[in-house]
Amino acid sequence: MDADLFAKEWQVDFVKLDGCFSDVKAKAIGYPEFGRHLNKSGRPIVYSCSWPSYLIDLAITPNYTALVETCNLWRNYDDVEDSWASVLNIIEYYAKEQDSIGKYHGPGHWHDADMLIIGNFGLSYEQSRSQMAIWCVMGVPLFMSTDLTKMRPELKKILLNEMAIKINQDPLGKFGRRITNRKGVQIWRRPIFPSSHNYYSFAVAILNARVDGTPILISRTIEQLGLYNPNGYKIEDVFQGTCATVKPRQTVTSKIPPSGVVFWKFTVIADESSDEHPCSQYVNKRPINSLGPYYVYAVGLIYVLGIGSLITMFFRGKIGKRVFRVVKV
Repeated sequence: MDADLFAKEWQVDFVKLDGCFSDVKAKAIGYPEFGRHLNKSGRPIVYSCSWPSYLIDLAITPNYTALVETCNLWRNYDDVEDSWASVLNIIEYYAKEQDSIGKYHGPGHWHDADMLIIGNFGLSYEQSRSQMAIWCVMGVPLFMSTDLTKMRPELKKILLNEMAIKINQDPLGKFGRRITNRKGVQIWRRPIFPSSHNYYSFAVAILNARVDGTPILISRTIEQLGLYNPNGYKIEDVFQGTCATVKPRQTVTSKIPPSGVVFWKFTVIADESSDEHPCSQYVNKRPINSLGPYYVYAVGLIYVLGIGSLITMFFRGKIGKRVFRVVKV
């Protein structure tokens, strides 16, 4: 009856089923059963489950295979609070669990790291960019928890950054991973579309999670980031919008402010002999920065977000056996 009410009478696009005060056995029965009723309704509805979060609290390992068959997304960890410390705790959880849970993340079934809190009181501008970047590189759903009527323009730009959203919604649907965590500097990487000759494109975010209040200067070769395509890559700064081309042995450098991030998209170059420059779609075609041919200077980037009264998100996935495309949040 509830599924039919949501699907047929109210015509909702998204349902979250919580599990407050129910026991473990009831959850194991109730979540799959409700999912079956949603499928039978005939309406494509994104089905969000809190199932694993309650099990983890009881030191019970969730059956992620069953979750993939039952739910479109699920909460694994604590609720996000309006603070940078809370965001870092969530990031750390997924980094520590990535080897065990990453394989269960894909098109139509996603780990849910909880809401973006950009536009509230707890995050600075740099921290807002950092949350957006890491959520996009992980590939987790983007839900906003904020008052849109009070959203500052610079934060609005972060949320509406088209390249960031495109990375988040990448059709490969892979889970991003933390590949380096040294002295408070985290490097996150996610393979994305397109690929060429078994070389992926990648989204890369480098997070300054240090607590000493000092900017850091990061310098890495493209190979050190795990990118080896001999034809090179088009590198785009997601927040700054600049573009350049790089080869695996060349170096990218960035000065990252405290609790800030640099966010790059590396698109694989399929054919080095192509007449078209990979950055030719840019009106102001130029290297990433004048400090060097492949230098990215990340201090002071203030390019973030844009929203109206509603943000529309498009998911591709499945509920059970049925393929669907969706909808508004």
